[in-house]
Amino acid sequence: MATRQTGATLLKQLMNLDDNAYMRNRLKYHAASRIGIQTGQALGQAMNTDGHNVQSSQVWTSPVSDFIVQSTVAMKTSTDGIATNVQLVTDFTATGTKVKDLANGEVWENENYPAVRLYKQCEMSAVAGSNGTGSKYEAYELLDGGNRIMDWIAPTSVKDNGLPVPGYTARIEGYKSSKWTDLQNCGDVSGNWALAQNNWEFVYMSGMCTFHPDTTPTQYSYTKLRITAFAYKGTYLSDTLSSMSQTTANNMMAIKPFIFSAAAMDSVNEGNDKQIQIPGIVFNVFDNRTGLAYGDLEYNYAGTNSYTVFTIEDYANSDIVFDVNGATQFTAMSFVLATGEPVPVLDPQTIPVYESSSSEEP
Repeated sequence: MATRQTGATLLKQLMNLDDNAYMRNRLKYHAASRIGIQTGQALGQAMNTDGHNVQSSQVWTSPVSDFIVQSTVAMKTSTDGIATNVQLVTDFTATGTKVKDLANGEVWENENYPAVRLYKQCEMSAVAGSNGTGSKYEAYELLDGGNRIMDWIAPTSVKDNGLPVPGYTARIEGYKSSKWTDLQNCGDVSGNWALAQNNWEFVYMSGMCTFHPDTTPTQYSYTKLRITAFAYKGTYLSDTLSSMSQTTANNMMAIKPFIFSAAAMDSVNEGNDKQIQIPGIVFNVFDNRTGLAYGDLEYNYAGTNSYTVFTIEDYANSDIVFDVNGATQFTAMSFVLATGEPVPVLDPQTIPVYESSSSEEP
């Protein structure tokens, strides 16, 4: 007699979610912008981010031209993550430079694509605390100087004429019996690492490769993992905002008072006059006690190092109220940039005058 199946059981089987706690947790935790380091980790314990919640320091602002894309039509539309990764790596290293060795692999950069850094065949480390079942670590990461590499470029992160770039797929290989093999091609794991089985995943934002607890690398005697993938090294929104703020400040003007005494001024013209250089574009100088304005102003036209020469002619016979030892205080009001730096001053230019011609009366 055939076993009768309920509609719910049949639907569950059709959805292929029978007993995959790993995938259920991935979907559930991702909805909460998190990723666990092992399937047994509670949602409240998962402290690694996975999308949705972002800050200005995480938003990429590099233009598409700063990213490498596939060079052939076949690779632009291919769904083979390994083949497209190999091609993109080949194109990137052909004109790039190896900047250092890391974890038995290599790190490459390319001045033609300043938003991209390639990590080629770098060995990953087991994430501490992810050994949910004895020594069967469920998560792996790439470390550089003790810090996890994050912000990896996913195929959907860059658009090439509206299409994703498949070569940015993270290529993960396992090591066993002196041989490296791409995980999805490992023939001794009963097909459990085939992509359609959803038993492992590389999470680009957090930079972790995670596994179903029943299909971890050590369970199948794979002793090492390595990654070949591209990480982001371009500008972020926080950098852009900071630059915009600085640019705005450099294009705004402020009025800054400069206080000085007569004793700080130089004696010129055989000691008859007093003179001093004041930063910025000075528009008024007055005696601090009387409020009366004094002196002549002459602007410097030397580009960014702008200043104003303030001169009081025949100082001894002026109507300035003298303090003992020439300590009379003045305040100069000067235009400067909002940053406090002097305003760039251009050389003076004569405005051309055009005279209209008129015909003479007959």
